[in-house]
Amino acid sequence: MKKTLVVLVLASYVVNGWAQFSISGNVKNANGEPLVQATVFLVSTYHAAVTDEKGDFLIEDIEEGYYTLKASYVGYKSYVEEIDLERDMKRTINLGESLLSLEGVEINTTRLKEDAAFAFTELEQEDFEDENLGQDVPFLLRWTPSAVVTSDAGTGIGYTGIRIRGTDPTRINVTINGVPLNDAESHNVFWVDLPDFMTSVDNVQIQRGAGSSTNGPAAFGGTISMNTNKLYQNPYIHANSTLGSFNTRKLSVSLGTGLLNDKYSIDGRYSVIKSDGYVDRASADLNSWYFTAARLTEQSSLRLIAFSGNERTYQSWYGSPESRVNGDEDEILAHYNRNVGALYLTPEDSTNLFESDRRYNYYTYINQVDDYQQDHYQLHYSLFPSSIFQFKLSAFYTRGLGFFEEYQIDESFGIYSLPEVTDEDGNLIEAGDLIRRRWLDNDFYGALLNWELDINPNFNLQYGGAVSRYQGDHYGLVVAAEGILNVNQANRYYEGVGDKTDANIYLKANYKWGNLNVFADVQRRELDYTISGEDDDLTPLDESLDFSFFNPKFGLTYFIDDRINLYASYAVANKEPTRGDIIANLSNIPQHETLRDIEFGYRMNHNRFMFEWNNYIMLYENQLVLRGDVNNSGAFIRENVGESSRLGMEFIFGTQLSDRWFWNINATLSRNKVDEYIENLGEVEDGQVVNTFENTDISFSPSIIGANTLMYKLNDEFEFELSTKYVGKQFLDNTSNDARSLPAFTYSNLRVGYTWDPTFLGRVKLNAILYNLLDAKYSTNGYTYSYALSRTNIVTENFLYPQAGIHFMLGVNVEF
Repeated sequence: MKKTLVVLVLASYVVNGWAQFSISGNVKNANGEPLVQATVFLVSTYHAAVTDEKGDFLIEDIEEGYYTLKASYVGYKSYVEEIDLERDMKRTINLGESLLSLEGVEINTTRLKEDAAFAFTELEQEDFEDENLGQDVPFLLRWTPSAVVTSDAGTGIGYTGIRIRGTDPTRINVTINGVPLNDAESHNVFWVDLPDFMTSVDNVQIQRGAGSSTNGPAAFGGTISMNTNKLYQNPYIHANSTLGSFNTRKLSVSLGTGLLNDKYSIDGRYSVIKSDGYVDRASADLNSWYFTAARLTEQSSLRLIAFSGNERTYQSWYGSPESRVNGDEDEILAHYNRNVGALYLTPEDSTNLFESDRRYNYYTYINQVDDYQQDHYQLHYSLFPSSIFQFKLSAFYTRGLGFFEEYQIDESFGIYSLPEVTDEDGNLIEAGDLIRRRWLDNDFYGALLNWELDINPNFNLQYGGAVSRYQGDHYGLVVAAEGILNVNQANRYYEGVGDKTDANIYLKANYKWGNLNVFADVQRRELDYTISGEDDDLTPLDESLDFSFFNPKFGLTYFIDDRINLYASYAVANKEPTRGDIIANLSNIPQHETLRDIEFGYRMNHNRFMFEWNNYIMLYENQLVLRGDVNNSGAFIRENVGESSRLGMEFIFGTQLSDRWFWNINATLSRNKVDEYIENLGEVEDGQVVNTFENTDISFSPSIIGANTLMYKLNDEFEFELSTKYVGKQFLDNTSNDARSLPAFTYSNLRVGYTWDPTFLGRVKLNAILYNLLDAKYSTNGYTYSYALSRTNIVTENFLYPQAGIHFMLGVNVEF
């Protein structure tokens, strides 16, 4: 028995002494991409492995003991871990960001850092890619705080817009890799010109309020900074397709070489999107492409970026009479009787109005379309000669060309410079139906420069600037006219030119003193803007304007600990009037606007939840508010008001309730007022009808905005997400008149996602989204105008942009 026991003990000792274990796992980068041919080894041993095409590795036949595990890959910091190997071990190794990161390509001084004393939201690609089924950029940002989005066609495809804190899109500064996207004259961003652009976007930062100094028109409601600097380590092909309601379909293919010879990268994308739209005839035929080539070293990067979008959309910017949207037959008839012979000129117009429903579109001419192409070219160079100094230089060129076509009834031929024609009896024909095109041919180019110096670990200094020039040629052509066989289509019946030079310099300093972070940002901006020629109604134009703005910003952030901080900031922003503002008020050129923005709040970020509470006081002088009506191109008309303000609180909360449940919610409560607003309703027999309103609500500024998202992950394959948006009542003008308002609305979307990882593909992701789950009947936008027949008889016409009821989209994304 004793001999047997001794044998067993010795056998156990021998087995344990010669036990063999393994280490397996996966090596990836910060983007989750597998790193192929990465080396994984135990230091000072012969045990090593190289990762396969999925980034997996296996090291076998290792004796028990203490080792140093190391993983390395060219262009990344090595991973080192001390391990005690006493059983088989599995490791997922993340080597983080590449040392050859393209982050340096972006002029990122327009971005806020985590400790900034301003309100902002950061979105990574994974935050919006599941909803990226073909809708424009605003609709992928709709769940962010204080945002309200709208769509002319009612589906998020075609002409769309976004308002932040009630401010219209011309007050939201937008940049792509630091390059201004806002149109230099209108200050608007026509998202329809960049279909499927978010497929090429790596991350988005939305700053609310004045934010940090940026390039292009000043931010009065917010800044949207988009970055396309993602670097793919491995070759890839991504294909995604969408089918949905209203004959919506999308096909997009992206491909890239990955990192070649550890320094070169080429990526490209082509997308096609088509939709009939919810509103009648509000179709969209869109296509776009994106291309980038880069050369990277550990101390520099050079990148060429080119992208283009072409859109052909049927016009639906006229909206629908409120009575038509609500289905009120008596009011429809009353509206028609007031406007027959003015808005409704033909029997077809009448039939269209009375036989339609809430999807009514005023236009019936088959080619009443907007056709425009915009091409963008960017060249970015970054140099990092040392760990404390960075230098960045960018050049850009944007080319735009297109028109919108209109059918005009019984127009005077004289104003179009058409040849004289006579009828069979020799009588001069002075008017008739015609087809015209209004063209915009523009060039926008410039350069950005920035250097950044880390004087010491607590003191960062940034200095830079930008200069740009815009030249826009606005002109009109008649392509066909009643009774004229050969119209000279090259004859311009009007021509106006806009020429704008914009230059700015800025200095930013960030100093950390114990738990306190101090930020200062000063910008000088100089503008020279000239308008000449004629407007589309032949009004002579001859305006030359110069502006010089000084925009200081200061902020303090106090860190209670690593996860909690308090902050406060003060910012000044100045903004010039747009081309439309000037032309609409030639007799009294609008003044520039000034915003003084005070923000203060509290941030908490723990492992399983985060909370932010931001307060803002936005004080305006000469704010250009939306008047409520639109011009003949569907653009809102603005006018100066004296003093006005936006006061609000923003709440943001997110938590991981469990391993499967995730909840995010945000809400904005605000008070938006004009101290005094004067409304002029025109002249009647005994004089002008003028009304004065005090402490009145600013148009399109809801006092409550909220969003709620609840996601449940059933397992690694299935997930369910329910998102809800609430927008309070909005007034269509500045009179606080309930009869001129958009009712509050709520809509919910349900998304079901399924992920499949087959052995023969990288990943297959299916997303099915049911939009407007409860089939709410609502409108997100509108306009109004009123006129006086007498002092006691005021007529108001409201037009709305109804959104689609319950509908769906199904998207499939395949990665090779």
